[in-house]
Amino acid sequence: MLKPYHQREENINLLCIDPLKHDEEEDMPSLELENEMSEWSKIISDVQLNSKLSQIQRGQLKELLYEYSNLFSNIPGCTDLAEHDIELESERAIVAKPYRMSPR
Repeated sequence: MLKPYHQREENINLLCIDPLKHDEEEDMPSLELENEMSEWSKIISDVQLNSKLSQIQRGQLKELLYEYSNLFSNIPGCTDLAEHDIELESERAIVAKPYRMSPR
C-alpha cells in the first residue's frame, strides 16, 4: 500500500545585501592572538628544565630559546622545506577480505 502523494511548496532562498552597509567593517568573530612575547615568556617560565643541568646551562638554554623564539609557534602550520617520496614495492593494490569484529 502506497502513501498518498502531497505536493510541497517550493523553497526559494533569497539574500538581500544593503550596498551601503556592505562596505562597512563587519563584526566577524576572529581569532585574537595574545602578545607572542608575553605568551612566550610565560611558556619559558613554566618549562621544567632537566635538574642535571647547572644553573649556567639552564640560563644558556633559556637565552637560546628566547633568541630563536620566532621559530616556535602555538599555531600549527605547514612547511614546504621538507619533502619525501614513498617508494612502493609493487604497483599492485593490496586487497584484503573484510572480516567481522567481535561485539565487545
